[in-house]
Amino acid sequence: RNCGRYHRRAVVGGTAYASQLAAWEKAQLPTTQAPEALAAFAQSGIPNEAALMRDLRAALAGAVTPTAVDDVSLAGKINTHLAGLVKIKKTSAADPYASLQRNLDRAELQTLMREVEQLDEPARAPLAAWLKTAKSRAEALAALSTLEPKSGQ
Repeated sequence: RNCGRYHRRAVVGGTAYASQLAAWEKAQLPTTQAPEALAAFAQSGIPNEAALMRDLRAALAGAVTPTAVDDVSLAGKINTHLAGLVKIKKTSAADPYASLQRNLDRAELQTLMREVEQLDEPARAPLAAWLKTAKSRAEALAALSTLEPKSGQ
């Protein structure tokens, strides 16, 4: 049966594949069901990498860099007392999304997912929906490989 390749193209094509999934289930043993990860995307289709990159770019554009709390350090006091004359800025308080912005066009999806996972909770929160979708996509693709016939069959 060479229908595995056809079904793979339908699933990874980014379009709905509910009818193909139902046909696959019908051709299997009565107790066999498609993995939940594949069934979750059957109506909408599995997003491709380009779509996930667009979604991440949009999420980053909408993410507000966490604001710094009042600086009570010596530098903060100097900034308060000498406002307009001197401004001391910390270089360590970097934008938490700077690395993601730089790597967005050149890094692999897995690398970007790891970067998002490594953000602290307040910085990761605006990207949580994107991360969930990206992880679900990876699970669905892994589930798809378990359904494909092994070579030589």
